[in-house]
Amino acid sequence: MKKSIFIAMLMLLVGAFTPTTTHTEPVLPDIKIPNIDCVAEAVYFEARGEPLEGWAAVAEVVHNRAVAEGIDYCQVINKSKTITTEEGTHTVYQFSYHMYPKNIKNKKLYDQIYRYVSLHLYKVIALNHRILDKNVKHYDGKDRTPYWAKSMTVDKTIGGHTFYKEVTKNG
Repeated sequence: MKKSIFIAMLMLLVGAFTPTTTHTEPVLPDIKIPNIDCVAEAVYFEARGEPLEGWAAVAEVVHNRAVAEGIDYCQVINKSKTITTEEGTHTVYQFSYHMYPKNIKNKKLYDQIYRYVSLHLYKVIALNHRILDKNVKHYDGKDRTPYWAKSMTVDKTIGGHTFYKEVTKNG
């Protein structure tokens, strides 16, 4: 008798916590983000030790440059120029990790970065949800002041990076 009362009470209790309505995932517009692997690679090498906001900021810089220049993400990441100095001719990349051997050692972290920047850039493209101004196209270590930063204003400092905004005629 006690056992059947216990089972009946347990069934009532379980029933009280069983959802009576079903929830569906929100339907999001189908936006394809080509070359997101290039952005994830850049974030991995440039900002993997930064907080999530730092990952998003580096991804936004790549996005802002691509939109402004009318090129894809991989073209932004791989952009370089050749300079000649007293030491000779050198190729200089806009993203410093190109100057060193690239080897993704932590695949799990890379996969997390890939998913995170994919979602973040989706929000930038579909919802205009940003953490940086759309004119932010440069960043450097927060303890440095590069020569090119003199003509820009600081938008934000996140983790170990300072993000610079190009000054426009409208402010």
